[in-house]
Amino acid sequence: MGTFRWNAALSSGSRLFVYGLTCAALPMLRKKFPGKEAFHLPGGMAFAALGVAFALVLVSRMGLLELVALALTTAISFLNWLAIRGIRPPLTPDPCSPISEMRLFLLLLRLISASNAISAPPRSLSAAISRRVSLAGDALTAKPGTRNSTV
Repeated sequence: MGTFRWNAALSSGSRLFVYGLTCAALPMLRKKFPGKEAFHLPGGMAFAALGVAFALVLVSRMGLLELVALALTTAISFLNWLAIRGIRPPLTPDPCSPISEMRLFLLLLRLISASNAISAPPRSLSAAISRRVSLAGDALTAKPGTRNSTV
């Protein structure tokens, strides 16, 4: 266990189950949402049945150890889902959490405009990038209210 062969068997087995379940879901989805499909394949039900049959044939060829590993992984994933399904991320960011992408983007824009106004133009693009990255790092580590704070 833990070798490339085991990981490949687990990956292909899980994809096989997903493909089979997707094919099995097609008849139910067509009945539940008639005419809503973005692409309609004539004879789609026959292809779905063929896909389920093909998946079952391939599952029957799996060894017992591969099936046990797949069942164990599925059980652990299901238990994890049960444990975290009611947890929702907070709507407002926690002040101790990492800086959000939008805040970082706005901070970098502010730093770029400030560094262009107070410094001489850099000789190369790499010098400009390294200068702006160091300014951004200084701004992110500075405490609000201190003299070197740009936030």
